[in-house]
Amino acid sequence: MLRLLGWIVLLAGLGIMILGLGLAAQSFVGIYHDLAADPMADAATTAEPEKAAADEMLRWAIVGFAGAPVAAVGLFLTIIAKRNRMRARRLARG
Repeated sequence: MLRLLGWIVLLAGLGIMILGLGLAAQSFVGIYHDLAADPMADAATTAEPEKAAADEMLRWAIVGFAGAPVAAVGLFLTIIAKRNRMRARRLARG
């Protein structure tokens, strides 16, 4: 049971990290997509799209970073379950 819980928490943490970093990268790509679509637009000459995207990228990177401790807890639970299983097998053998 501990092994299953560890895997669930580990995968949830990895999912949070991938989601956060993926959305941060999407914000980064969005800057250049907008500029490539209409390079002569007024918004392209100011630094506002970069500042807004930088704030959004930072927000999503923090969300991705928040998944790291969750993944670490899941990894820790999985390692504990593996050690317990190995110890039980050793004791069963004699």
